[in-house]
Amino acid sequence: MRKLILSSRKFLQFFLPILVLVLLIQSCSLSSRLQEETPTFIPSTTEPVITQTAEPTQPEPGTEENPYRIAAVSSAENFTQVDQALLALARYISGETGFVFDHRVYSDYQELLLDMQKRLVHFAWMPPVPYLAAKQNQAAEAVALVNTYGVYYYGVQFFADKDDSYEIYYDPAAGLSTASAGIALEQFTDAIPCWVSDTSLPGYLVPLGLLNDQDLPVAPGVFTQSSTAVIRSLYIKGICDFGATYAHTGDPRTSSTLSDLPDLNERIVIIWKSDPIIPTINLAAYPDLDPRLVQQVAQIIQEHSRTDEGKLELSQVLNTSVEGIKLIDDSSYEPLRHYLDSAGVDIQQLLLRSSTD
Repeated sequence: MRKLILSSRKFLQFFLPILVLVLLIQSCSLSSRLQEETPTFIPSTTEPVITQTAEPTQPEPGTEENPYRIAAVSSAENFTQVDQALLALARYISGETGFVFDHRVYSDYQELLLDMQKRLVHFAWMPPVPYLAAKQNQAAEAVALVNTYGVYYYGVQFFADKDDSYEIYYDPAAGLSTASAGIALEQFTDAIPCWVSDTSLPGYLVPLGLLNDQDLPVAPGVFTQSSTAVIRSLYIKGICDFGATYAHTGDPRTSSTLSDLPDLNERIVIIWKSDPIIPTINLAAYPDLDPRLVQQVAQIIQEHSRTDEGKLELSQVLNTSVEGIKLIDDSSYEPLRHYLDSAGVDIQQLLLRSSTD
């Protein structure tokens, strides 16, 4: 028994250190594996990357997907004629430029000008008041002017009854006024005028601007609603002392509606006539278009107007007689703008009133 105990002790003394060493080795190996398998967190020093979705690319202007647009305004009764002629003009410009042009005919200038401000219209045919309103809104720039019935610009003339002893400052033979507006119109101070309407450029606004520009007050006027009615009112007497209508583009006294007044031309005479200061119809372009394209389109239309086919097409687009096109810029509107300012005209309000006439 004693030998067995001694033998066991020897066994433990010999193998116990070996067992402890084995356990230590296994423990170190496990710890190393744990360190390898456990990731070490390293704080990031870079900003997070935000991925943005690319916006869709706008097609190139002047292509089928994004054509240039030329526009006009027409009444309902002339809509089909204007639409077909403007379509033909757009196709002609497309063929000459290599860019794609489409067209649109509007029923009023309010809608047209709104689309110009949105850059949905690139070229448009406009008379003076809509153009001036669009120019104020930085949506249009005049590039070409229409010769209609032989004139690019027209003016105003003041009439009176020859028997009323007003001094005449107009030479019919020469077709020229013989004095300045200040001298010729001073005799109308405090007199009663016959006007056409409160939205008429030659029949109210420009004549009023001419008078105001010379500090010549007149009495409240009578609105007769037409140029021939102005002439007839002067002929009848007792309604007004003088009247104003258009000039350089005809004479209201020659109207067939006044044929019942045989001595009209002798009785009702021109007292004074202004220079041609009111532009006719223009072609305007959106201001930020490539100037080379604008110039090219204006020249193409000018050349087109020199052909019989072009004259007919443009006359149908504008529903008037087109005899030619010339290139202009906004400075052509300075005289008109000056007299409208003198008349105290708010162009935007005038456009609103004109569209309801």
